[in-house]
Formats: sequence, structure tokens, C-alpha cells
Amino acid sequence: MSDQARRSAFARTMGEHRELRDPKALRALTHPVRLRLLQALVLEGPLTATAAAEIIGETATTCSFHFRQLKKYGFVEDDAPPGGRERPWRLARMDHTIPGRTGEPDVDLASSALVGLFLEHYIGELREWWRRSPSYPPDWQEAAGFTDMVLFVTPAELTELRAELYQPPARYTDRIEDPSLRPPGARPVRMLVSTYLIEPGGQGPGDLA
Repeated sequence: MSDQARRSAFARTMGEHRELRDPKALRALTHPVRLRLLQALVLEGPLTATAAAEIIGETATTCSFHFRQLKKYGFVEDDAPPGGRERPWRLARMDHTIPGRTGEPDVDLASSALVGLFLEHYIGELREWWRRSPSYPPDWQEAAGFTDMVLFVTPAELTELRAELYQPPARYTDRIEDPSLRPPGARPVRMLVSTYLIEPGGQGPGDLA
């Protein structure tokens, strides 16, 4: 694929954020194999079911089935050229957002289940990184790590802060679609920014008015 074609494809995926409000679409993501397939597409680009199977350790039949389910709800698309014998899959877009509490029971239940799956996935990745980190070069060990701080802010200030934190990493997102933009030594890195209220002694929210 040419650089121009890659950038065009990337532009299609990075449009206005799509909030997932369809319970069926949310539940379609609530499967560990599908989550791993989507991550493989982010890291490796378009993949056939056979190639994906080698990466995530599943059978090609299993990957093919889950790719079709992901396509059904608009998460991946067929990337096969006309007349091609192979059938690679690519991300349809990369800007989905999971809604918070909507007041719609079906949406909130599916959203909660999906967030729970993501949390388990991220915690697993962190544990695996910590286990393997001594085997990496010192510069990577020093660059990666944890940052923990407590801030006293209002909801409006926290919303503004999250928006500010997102801006710096955004300048690197075009490297996902276009490998030629990655400098030598670049590796895929997960950056998690999590903000949540803490209560002394694990108490409930109390009076937040």
C-alpha cells in the first residue's frame, strides 16, 4: 500500500468519535479473542485469519468466525483487493468510545461488561510487562513505569485535564497506519490514563454536591 493510500485509510478511521450505544455492538466486543484480534490489527496492520491465528494462538477457523462478527458491527472491514485469493482484514475505524451511565439498562449493562473486560486485559498486560521487564534493555526499563498522584479538582477541571493529557499522544497515532513514520527503535507502547475518585477508608461517595 502506498503512503498516500495508508494516510487516506487512516483518515477514514480517525473521524468523529463514534460512541457505542448499541448493546449488541457493545456485547460483540465482550470476548477476549475479539479484543486480541483488534489489538493484533492495531500492531500489525491488515491480517488474514491465518496470520492472525499465528499471532494470538488460536485457530484460523476461530479467527475467521470472530472477524466476521466484528465486521457485522462495523469494527473491521474486508481489505482484500478485487480478485484476490487471500482475505485480509483491517480496522474499520479507531475512534470508538464507550458511554458512561446512560440510564438505558441494556446499554449500561453491556458497557459495564465491556469496561470490565478491558480492565482485566490491561491489568494482565501490566502484570506481564512487570514480569518480563528485567529482560528488556535498561533504556526501556527506565522509560516505562507508573505515575501516581492525588489531585483535588472539580469535575470540570478533571474533564479539562483529561483532554489536555490526550493531546500529546495524539501526534503519534498516524504511526499506527503508516509504519514508514516510525523512527528506528520505536516499539508499541500502551499508555493508560485513568482518573477516578478516592475516598478515605474506602467509604462511599457521600455528599458530592
